[in-house]
Amino acid sequence: SGSQRYGTLMLLYDLEEISERRRFYGTIVLGVLLLSGLIAYWLSSGLRALITDPISQLVKATTSVSETGDYAIRARRFSDDEMGVLVDRFNDMLAGIQSRDDVLTHALREREQALKDVESATERFRFLAESMPQKIFTATPAGDVDYFNRQWMEFTGLSFDQLKQWGWMRIVHPDDLEGNLRAWRDSLGTGEPFYFQHRFRRADGAYRWHL
Repeated sequence: SGSQRYGTLMLLYDLEEISERRRFYGTIVLGVLLLSGLIAYWLSSGLRALITDPISQLVKATTSVSETGDYAIRARRFSDDEMGVLVDRFNDMLAGIQSRDDVLTHALREREQALKDVESATERFRFLAESMPQKIFTATPAGDVDYFNRQWMEFTGLSFDQLKQWGWMRIVHPDDLEGNLRAWRDSLGTGEPFYFQHRFRRADGAYRWHL
């Protein structure tokens, strides 16, 4: 019948062989992992040289420029790839800024020197004007008198604040004032020298002719 026993089947297998295969495959896996780690390390080192070092140089250069204000600083180029192009553009930007900074610095120095020259010339003029016996004044293009030498104050007995701008009209003889102002305004408008014969009031109230 279907349940009749015919005999016994026995299977024998060498477990040592399984252990050896396990060690063999484990060694292969370990070797693959080790090789993968070495490859990953090599790739990361290469990527660091290609990306991290150039970026570090850019950061270092930017920090140095910010701290020192020296636009002559340049970042070091490591390669000819995109990072190298980026470093070149960064250095070009610094060169442009340096050029504009040099031009501005030169212009400021020239302006400072020009101001010193004007100040020196003004001091020389005032020294001469104060030393001369003649009455001397200067005025702005709008006609406001901005300087009288001391001979004016001694003659009129008035202070500079009383005479400056258009305060000098108080010392002009009433009969000469209209013609004086007309000639003064014509001189301002045309740029021609101001010539007019008129009378100015002295400190004692007497009028004296002046040209």
